[in-house]
Amino acid sequence: MSSKITKLKQLNELKEQLGIDLPEVKTAPSPAGRAQQARLLAFARDKHFIITPVGYQYYVDSFNQFQACPCDTGRKACPCTEAENEVVLKGSCLCKLFWRDYGTYMDTIFKEQK
Repeated sequence: MSSKITKLKQLNELKEQLGIDLPEVKTAPSPAGRAQQARLLAFARDKHFIITPVGYQYYVDSFNQFQACPCDTGRKACPCTEAENEVVLKGSCLCKLFWRDYGTYMDTIFKEQK
């Protein structure tokens, strides 16, 4: 495992030395990160929602860092009842992390691109 971490550090250092813009290489998620991912996935599965692939990891990392929803810091739990209600009524939650279905997600994405 330490060999893998050393290689990731070397790759990040090389990226900086060469001045190239590559996605940040991260190590495995923390136990808290894995627990939050499990909660999000179970919620989506149980409610038959989909999770947007765009920004998913940012959301998990932000939630773990601030212990609140990145879009509404008044929401200390995620997923929450408000998110479920928003998905049912509006098609997505405030963060646009959870969606009612794939069609709603795609329709919204295409409307935003016009």
